[in-house]
Amino acid sequence: MDCARCKATVESGSRFCGFCGAPAAVEARLNWDDPKLAVASDPPLRRTYRLLQSWYREHVLGADYGYTHGKTTRPVGSLLAPDAVASDRALNFFDDRSILDYVDHRLPEVQAESGTLEEHRLRHNMLSSMPMAFSFVAALRQAEDRARIVSQLFGVDCAEVIEVFAEWTPNRPSAELLNDRTAFDATILYRSSTGTTGLIGIETKYTEPLSQRKYLKDRYVQVTNDCGWFRPSAETALVASKTNQLWRNAMLAAVSERLIVDEARLAIIGLDQDASLWKSADALTAQMAKPERILSRTWESVIESLSSSSIASFAALFNGRYLDTSPLDRAQGGSAVASVDSRC
Repeated sequence: MDCARCKATVESGSRFCGFCGAPAAVEARLNWDDPKLAVASDPPLRRTYRLLQSWYREHVLGADYGYTHGKTTRPVGSLLAPDAVASDRALNFFDDRSILDYVDHRLPEVQAESGTLEEHRLRHNMLSSMPMAFSFVAALRQAEDRARIVSQLFGVDCAEVIEVFAEWTPNRPSAELLNDRTAFDATILYRSSTGTTGLIGIETKYTEPLSQRKYLKDRYVQVTNDCGWFRPSAETALVASKTNQLWRNAMLAAVSERLIVDEARLAIIGLDQDASLWKSADALTAQMAKPERILSRTWESVIESLSSSSIASFAALFNGRYLDTSPLDRAQGGSAVASVDSRC
């Protein structure tokens, strides 16, 4: 018999399809707001935006939901079904073929560079920040006024955008970097009006938390103490789980400045309401010798800025998919997520 969703062959007596994890028997389609499509462990912020992605999937994309692949197999509203993605590979990228073209071009480059990139997450997980970053990069690459956009968004003197990449690390031996697989979600390389070169490494977040693992290498201590970016003994504070990931991002920016550009900065972009992210960003900034190297930006402010640029249409699509929770309010009679912090 065939799986009801992906049409893969299911062995007789088997409950689940081996490819997509969907029940082999035909089941009733669940509405976008059915509690069975939620994830019980979600904190309030993630619960709201997972529900928004489920609404967008059903009402805007008209696509079916997918299934998890853990100890149990269950439907999740913010996942795209494999057969839906197989029919339209641009679904997780605003159904925009130009963004898909960049994804298809960049993905094998990252894999060839031994980068850490989960292709299934990129193409199927609507709640992930990975497709956000790829879509943002693809749109910025197309912008006629990208130098002005970069100058305005990040407060730098950008006369020319040299290149923009998703999922990027300098093309140098690992030992010259951090001797690990740390990479920027997005990277902007630019030239100033005086001819100097600059880099903005970007860490993007939607609702997922920062990595909670505490990594510590001799190389990290060496870079932290020698690069001139951090206060004395900053590694003692930054090794903590709440700052470890951002610390590694900042160190990668520091070694990039030494190796390939005249100046570098780390930008952190997340939701205005993500109090945990901004607390971690503040903790990192407090350990910087020059705090201005860390740029905290909200997605809300980024998209507002893009609204007056040549890619205003992309900004509107981005806002409608990722930020505007009013469809939930109209459908459920609830109230929008309250802002608990505000970043420039």
